[in-house]
Amino acid sequence: MLVHGQLDDAAAPPPAFQAVVDGPRVALSGDVDAVGAERLGRVLAASPVDGGVCTLDLSGLRFADVAGCRAIARWARSRTAHGIRVELRNAPPLMERAWHLLALDEWVTVSFTGAR
Repeated sequence: MLVHGQLDDAAAPPPAFQAVVDGPRVALSGDVDAVGAERLGRVLAASPVDGGVCTLDLSGLRFADVAGCRAIARWARSRTAHGIRVELRNAPPLMERAWHLLALDEWVTVSFTGAR
């Protein structure tokens, strides 16, 4: 399932982000800022993950601001509350640094894996 960060419209600029859901894996690409963070939250909340480990592949993510990081953290917290481990794979170094600076790692436990 491919989900765009904006409504499809011929006159609209390219979508800010795309999310591809493939079972317990979600691949996110593009940019997530305050404008798209709420939509990202809805997309992630709708991803079908029942148990075990859920992976959010961020290798295609170019930018995530505070709102984007918080949307991901809220989603991760909702998953971990149901016993699901969350893995953030290939997160851009700046996003991982922001995650720690915002103290999101004190609010929800996730694993940062992959190349850094």
